[in-house]
Amino acid sequence: MTGSRRSTDDSIQSASWLESANRHIHYGFSLIRQDGWAYFFKRLYQFSIWQGKHAYQSLRINLTGHRNGQLIKVGDIHLTPALEPQNFEGSSTSPASISYHDNLVLQGASSHQQSIIERERITQQGQALFSNRRVLFVSPIRVLGGGANLIILAAKAMQRMGVDAQILNLNVHRHWFERNYPDLNLPVVFADIEDVSRLAENFDAVIATSNPTVAWIAPASGKRPDLALGYYIQDYEPYFYSAGTHEFQKAAASYTLTPNLIRMVTTPWLADQIEIHHHVQSTIVGAHMDTDLFQPRPRRDPSWPERPLRVTAMIRPTTPRRNPKMTMAILKQASNMVPSLIQVQLFGCDPADPGLASLEQDFAWQLAGELRSTQVANLFNEADIFVDYSDFQALGLTALEAMATGLAVIVPANGGTNVYAQHEQNCLVVDTHDQAACSNALRRLIEDDGLRLRLQANAISTAARFFAELPAINMLKALFPEMK
Repeated sequence: MTGSRRSTDDSIQSASWLESANRHIHYGFSLIRQDGWAYFFKRLYQFSIWQGKHAYQSLRINLTGHRNGQLIKVGDIHLTPALEPQNFEGSSTSPASISYHDNLVLQGASSHQQSIIERERITQQGQALFSNRRVLFVSPIRVLGGGANLIILAAKAMQRMGVDAQILNLNVHRHWFERNYPDLNLPVVFADIEDVSRLAENFDAVIATSNPTVAWIAPASGKRPDLALGYYIQDYEPYFYSAGTHEFQKAAASYTLTPNLIRMVTTPWLADQIEIHHHVQSTIVGAHMDTDLFQPRPRRDPSWPERPLRVTAMIRPTTPRRNPKMTMAILKQASNMVPSLIQVQLFGCDPADPGLASLEQDFAWQLAGELRSTQVANLFNEADIFVDYSDFQALGLTALEAMATGLAVIVPANGGTNVYAQHEQNCLVVDTHDQAACSNALRRLIEDDGLRLRLQANAISTAARFFAELPAINMLKALFPEMK
């Protein structure tokens, strides 16, 4: 019996492996058809090098272990309501015994409740104008990240408006996606690249969400002239690549690839970049975040000043524009200067990421790894300060989420952060090309309790206004202008 079960398990694993290999082979041929053999071999070489480095780092970690307890496990925060504003009223708890974080919890609940009326009004308007429309987001989601979460949030907001909103992902990503997004409560279609345009013909509008996907959807308009072609743009992607490379040219071409493309951007800065470089205009639909998830909640751990201040940062060694080297250097400087005042907690990369070894590590820090949104919300809820020293941010979603959770935040001046960031009112805005200015900003938040606490309080009410319903209805108005 045991032998039979083992044989069955082996057969299942073998079938699973073959299925996965088949998906990757199909994906490889799709890349060849889209971009040619040269690009395919370039990507294969890059992937092989990264995998080799990753395997080496994993082996080294297993053999040597981690110094200073650097790995931390972060659980999920579940979508239960935050504390109601009246919960402290009439209780035996005296106002003097309520901690500063308790006040932030109350403020967050109040700001959230105030937005509900406007969200419901927008939802009802969407139902009246766009109910029964069919919209497909083409999004090859393969990594945990804010961009994917925003697409999902927008699709769900459209669903509440009576729109049949669905997401199309690639077959090659299916296993990973279903493991990391269980119980999504949103229709997801899995297909190969060459099937995208055919599937898009069954909808009233199809939305590309990254530069490669524009080419995938473009052929659909030839068979369905009435099909609305949208491009939801969350960043200026040519800045991701070196000028003149195949990737740069493809990203730059995506904004004007088809004449009837409806470009929808999150911030005025993005609209300006596209107009400056490509001489076409875009519709600003606005920014959003998960306001139901990111809000202050009662803490599991003690709060400052009963413990050191917790400083958090996202570290992505493979993304130079996020300034990982400078970020770690500044955190090291602050930690060594005031070691008893702060705890540094990082997230955003795997402990075995090959690039992590090249960064400053000679100070006390903890790494939570790659996190789901619910885990990020939990990490933020137990923290006090978040720093983002990126070269630029088209929006700075993670900083906005940190503000919503009641953290004092540092954001880069370059980019679109000005849609929510007000220097010394709800955050600190710095020139991230000036390392001394970035370091001084963090030191101010650590040493100036009054400034830090004021920024935390003001940040919550600002961030609560960035709910998903407003960009969702703005997208629908851009796609279906005859219905406005």
